[in-house]
Amino acid sequence: MRESSDSVTLETRAPGVLLVRIQGDVDLSRFDALDEVLASADVDSSAALEIDLSAVSFMDSQGLKLLLRARDRAAGNGRRLLIVDPSPFVQRLIHIAGLTGTFDIADGA
Repeated sequence: MRESSDSVTLETRAPGVLLVRIQGDVDLSRFDALDEVLASADVDSSAALEIDLSAVSFMDSQGLKLLLRARDRAAGNGRRLLIVDPSPFVQRLIHIAGLTGTFDIADGA
């Protein structure tokens, strides 16, 4: 089954780790829906929340705001947030915004 280019999937990677995969554009048009998904994912009893951004083709400042909110929520709930395999576009945006040290980032999903 082929998913649309703008989709979000959730899966349990290992005990205590929830993975959210985001595809397509991450901008104002998707902010509320993605924020809701990430907020509900953080309610889970997982010790860690991983966000796979390898298939993100575009992200603007609202996408960065989304990631910062998710990081703050996770930290407030005693959970770890890890950005997994950000696309080159996302990596560049994080770097330009001066947020490289703000997020835990890992290559590969």
